[in-house]
Amino acid sequence: MTESPDAPQAEESTVPPPQAFNGDLWTRFAPPLSTQERARRQKMLHTLITVQTGAVILILISTIATKMQDPSFPMPSTFGLAIATALVGAVAAWLNKNDHFYTASYLFLLFTIILIAAVMSYFGYRSNIPYFYLWPVIASGIILPGWSSFLFATLSAITYTALTLLQAYGLIVPAAPATALSLEAKLLSGIPQVVLIFYLLAFLISLSGRSLEQALRQSAERARELEHTKSELERTVAELRAALEQQRLLLETVHELSTPVIPVMKGIIILPIIGYVNEERGRQIIKALLEGITRHRARVALIDVTGVETVTRTVTNVLSQGSQAARLLGAEVVLVGLQPGMAQALPRLNVELSTVTTRRDLQSGVEYALQLQGKQA
Repeated sequence: MTESPDAPQAEESTVPPPQAFNGDLWTRFAPPLSTQERARRQKMLHTLITVQTGAVILILISTIATKMQDPSFPMPSTFGLAIATALVGAVAAWLNKNDHFYTASYLFLLFTIILIAAVMSYFGYRSNIPYFYLWPVIASGIILPGWSSFLFATLSAITYTALTLLQAYGLIVPAAPATALSLEAKLLSGIPQVVLIFYLLAFLISLSGRSLEQALRQSAERARELEHTKSELERTVAELRAALEQQRLLLETVHELSTPVIPVMKGIIILPIIGYVNEERGRQIIKALLEGITRHRARVALIDVTGVETVTRTVTNVLSQGSQAARLLGAEVVLVGLQPGMAQALPRLNVELSTVTTRRDLQSGVEYALQLQGKQA
């Protein structure tokens, strides 16, 4: 179910551009607005309602003055139009205040076209009244986004053309044609209309300019906010990178501590294995063993498995591969601290460690290593 455009918008989304003609028709004439943009357009609509009501009152005063100057001047139902304008304006203002912005806008602008058409039907197409059709066209372009200005331009053009043709062919006879008015009546009714048109258009242009300035200020403010957000993100990214680098160094320290190579004396190193051994740690153990043999020029490497909790296939592979790789570097691996559980598990895992020398504990391993080097403990 599509959300009504008149519903309050919770998100600060931007006004979308006019959509393609294959889109939803109502969405093109009532696109969703951000909360800030919607409030700005609602304020402009309220201003236009107030100005139009005041303009109708001025026309009413002008008509009364003309009637007083020329008693033969046929008095239109100006009071009825003024009351209707006030009522419709009040309803539109109420709808606008209660977040029914599009409903209020279309009601206000459609009534404006009907109002101008009614006055034009009374005074005729040769009066100054047709110029008032510019009011709803320009007003719609200011307060409504999307294709609304084209819609009201089309409605105004159709209304003006239809009334002009009907009056030109005598199907509608104006009650107060311009040719039937006295000079005083023409001046009193014509001059205020022209002046009012000028000021209304000047007001719309000024309102449009202020709206554009406000939109530019909002864009500049949004750009500053985005720049501030960008700076915050850059600082956060830098902090995360520093934290990741620190974490990497800590992990390297942990890895080094988890596989320490301890030189006992010249040519002898000890590599204790403590805890659980997975594949990744197994590769680290073999790497540390080979690097230790190379760095310390070791002839004997004692691997202490006293602290190994569980004997798995990974543990046995590490012992087998490590001893074979050490032999290629000219060193012998001595396995010390072998527990009874590990000794029972190795045959079940079909691991062949016949080429690996084993000793009961670390002391026995060191003694064996010294014997290999021709020294006495």
